[in-house]
Amino acid sequence: MPNRKVEWIYLANIKMDSLPLNPASYACAKAIEAGVEMPPIRVELLPSGQYRIKDGRHRYVAYRLNGIRRVRAYVSRPRRGGGGLERVRGPKGGGISNTEH
Repeated sequence: MPNRKVEWIYLANIKMDSLPLNPASYACAKAIEAGVEMPPIRVELLPSGQYRIKDGRHRYVAYRLNGIRRVRAYVSRPRRGGGGLERVRGPKGGGISNTEH
């Protein structure tokens, strides 16, 4: 990921609805235990201050299984100055509407 800074974040601050406990998670856990350095996960910063995983769910589980508390991550933040505009599909397929009332 060019021009993105890697940050250290705590796993406890990641919001997960379900954990993918499957062979891929266990394979990642074994690799981490053997000393393999995994690539940073990708997360999105939520308004609550927690993170949502965009890429790296199996690595997240593997880190948890290995008792790791902090991991490297690429963090996406909401854009500033959006003015409350969002893309809305109308009858002809598009447009911009102001969602601030």
